[in-house]
Amino acid sequence: MSELRIAAWRAAKTFPGGIEALAAALSSPDRKVNAQILRNQLCGNERHRLCVDDAESIIDLCNSDEIAQAAARQRGGVFLRLPVPGDHDRDELLAKFNELYARLGDLSATFRQAVSDGEVDDRERRDLAGLGQEIHATLEGLLALTFEVYCRK
Repeated sequence: MSELRIAAWRAAKTFPGGIEALAAALSSPDRKVNAQILRNQLCGNERHRLCVDDAESIIDLCNSDEIAQAAARQRGGVFLRLPVPGDHDRDELLAKFNELYARLGDLSATFRQAVSDGEVDDRERRDLAGLGQEIHATLEGLLALTFEVYCRK
């Protein structure tokens, strides 16, 4: 099963009441969604495919970023939820800078340990890549917050 499909399955399972309740929520007066067929679609059954419209509805109904995160990873990217526009201040921006420095410190320590034997194994590679994604997300969040705090509206 693909990482994207696994993410859709996980998101669907978080829906209050499970797959049955999600199927009911996806249904409309014109179209009834059968819970077993939805399960098959989420599991990648050959006869049943999850359509983009249903995947989008699952993302919204489950309020889950897992599908977006999996899709970004699949394409070699990073998903980032940006700060919601509102009352953000300079203290929040300073906290985001401190978070970035802490993440860079984590990356430095992990890198030092990973290369200490002259080779980066699969686990170390995953750890480094994960920290890299966290740093990208933190940096983009920092920039979005900077623009929110300092740019004219």
